Amino acid sequence: MDRDVRPALDGGLTVRPLPDTVRATASWMTAHPAAVRQGGLDPADEAAILGEWQAVRDR
Repeated sequence: MDRDVRPALDGGLTVRPLPDTVRATASWMTAHPAAVRQGGLDPADEAAILGEWQAVRDR
């Protein structure tokens, strides 16, 4: 996947090293535990989606 980010950079977006982002995110998550949400699907929804995918895949 490619995306030209020049317009964002020209608009002032700054990019920092990934380790800095990881540290900042971990720090924020520690400081705001109530705001941290778990990702992913409900197990029943995941099972249903996988079942549909397998049915299509096995045709």
